[in-house]
Amino acid sequence: EEGGLVETIYIEAGSTVKKGDKILKLSNTSLLMDIMYREAELFQQINNLRNTRLSFEQNRLSLERDLADLEFQVEKQKRKYESYCSLYEEQLISRNDFEDTRDEYDLLKNQRRLAAESQEKELSFRQQQIGQLEEAVRRMEANLRVAKGKLDNLTLCAPITGTLTSLEAEPGQSKSPGERLGQIDAPEGFKARAGIDEFYIDRVQKGKTG
Repeated sequence: EEGGLVETIYIEAGSTVKKGDKILKLSNTSLLMDIMYREAELFQQINNLRNTRLSFEQNRLSLERDLADLEFQVEKQKRKYESYCSLYEEQLISRNDFEDTRDEYDLLKNQRRLAAESQEKELSFRQQQIGQLEEAVRRMEANLRVAKGKLDNLTLCAPITGTLTSLEAEPGQSKSPGERLGQIDAPEGFKARAGIDEFYIDRVQKGKTG
């Protein structure tokens, strides 16, 4: 399935092999480089995810501190406003002082509302960013597993038990994907070859009596 240079021949032609026995091994520098590149990319993406999570947590704590400070300011101003309401009804303070206190209370309430909305949007954005990075890491891990799986294809094993009647490979030879490398004959079976006229080609089916 994968091409490469013949690196090692484990079994010579004429030997008996069992299903799963190693026959030869190819080397493929391009495939190894591709795996190393994918691993480096994966490590970088994992590092980005880790940094983003850390930044998210730091930002969340900072926003919560700011919101807690605003909550404190609002409650403090609320008590002052309620106190000024009583004083104003008893005409113990000026209208201007009362209105200044009321306006400052309204301002702090609006600031708290906007801060809460901003915090919610910021945290939602950060969570989406983390989710996208996590999905990217999962995809890269899956692609790396596929690439590493190709390394297994560089070792050719016997698909059946039988006699390795031919092996067309020498150390250092370059082999392309799909190239014929040899033949294993099953001792208990028969192999038939037949030439069939093109007229019958559409009627040839597996299991059909000839």
